[in-house]
Amino acid sequence: MSSQRRLRREAQRTLQHQNRADRKGIIAAAYDSPIEHLGVINGIETWKRGDTLFGSHAIDETTSPEVKACVAVRREALMTGRCKCGAVAGADRQGRLSWSHATECPGSDQALRNAFAESEKQA
Repeated sequence: MSSQRRLRREAQRTLQHQNRADRKGIIAAAYDSPIEHLGVINGIETWKRGDTLFGSHAIDETTSPEVKACVAVRREALMTGRCKCGAVAGADRQGRLSWSHATECPGSDQALRNAFAESEKQA
């Protein structure tokens, strides 16, 4: 491998680590800020912490109990930065919050998909 190619790869790895650190810093700064509830926008309940917007599925009296339970777990995790299953807020490459809920956690993507599917069957 040429020395130029090696230097480019090292520079790219350094930039990736800096970007990861920047994303973690943004999340940490957001969770250090007070919560401001902005209301429901296009079916998404939204909050603001610092310069970061947070959104969660809006629920109402027509929402099934299964979906309400999943959304409640996800909302608590969103507001606190930590889920009861141990998942913590992370950030993807675009700087959006991401979670790695335990498979059996009601806040997992699969649990929410299952709850939506079940509520559609009952409708």
